[in-house]
Amino acid sequence: MGRPLVLTHDLALEIASAIESGVPLEAALSARHVDPRTLDDWLRIGRGDSLSWRSGDPVSPESQALCAELAASVATARARLEEKLSRKLVELAESGSREDATQLKAATTLLTIHPSYKQRWGIHVDVEHKGSVDHRLQQLDQAPTIEVLELAGDEFKALLPPPQP
Repeated sequence: MGRPLVLTHDLALEIASAIESGVPLEAALSARHVDPRTLDDWLRIGRGDSLSWRSGDPVSPESQALCAELAASVATARARLEEKLSRKLVELAESGSREDATQLKAATTLLTIHPSYKQRWGIHVDVEHKGSVDHRLQQLDQAPTIEVLELAGDEFKALLPPPQP
């Protein structure tokens, strides 16, 4: 993958649009022949973390503006995808149907393992090892979605419909 010579407004919109639709970042970049390191440079410059390229050359004001547009577009796209997935989680949880359980597990999995969202949505476990290992997390990962929902915290349970008789 070679670095495009210039970041354009259209390329920034294409990347953000792909991210918002759920395309993995690496695939969105590969399809547009953008090296991930180049995107890292563009985002770093766009966030204002640097005013020079990796080569040490200064970034022009025009390039800074395009990089800032890209950084803002990517952040917005990630937020919109997270919102869409969050809404889907609530919709599926409220339906309570077994048919929706697979979709619920898929949406939950995406939010809990995706690098952009796992800090907020992932399961965080503090482990203090003193000679024995507890395999409950592995068991939880292998449990059917319904059992996982039963273990969910009160905040999530409040979103679920009452059990059917």
